[in-house]
Amino acid sequence: GVGGGGDGDGYVENVPPGFLRVNLIDSPGHVDFCSEVSAAVRLSDGALLVVDAVEGVCAQTHAVLKQAWDERVQPVLVINKVDRLAAELQLSPLDAWMTLKNIVEELNAVAGHFFAAETIRCDERKAERAARGVGTAGGGGGG
Repeated sequence: GVGGGGDGDGYVENVPPGFLRVNLIDSPGHVDFCSEVSAAVRLSDGALLVVDAVEGVCAQTHAVLKQAWDERVQPVLVINKVDRLAAELQLSPLDAWMTLKNIVEELNAVAGHFFAAETIRCDERKAERAARGVGTAGGGGGG
């Protein structure tokens, strides 16, 4: 492991071989904390995207997922408070399952949208480079 000093900033304890050190950064998803979420995502190798089973996917969930996508951080979906589907909403097992399935499908659709938009941007950049290369003598295009 790596040794460090004093007050905890940048300090990494010795970690035995075969073990991993996991540092958790708890960042609220509320819109008032978007800068904290952005900073946390940039510092992270992965993210737990926590979604309330009853409230479902909110607009801020999309924003947090977008930040993770932009920073190339792979999120893992955690659906929280699943017990509320039965206890408070009194859903049948099938209806509870459908609710959870809809949350997963909605987040997959959001991620699919990000992927499609990124693919389109990449294709546009390739086309622009090709057009510059075809339109210049020597095929170079400065850029």
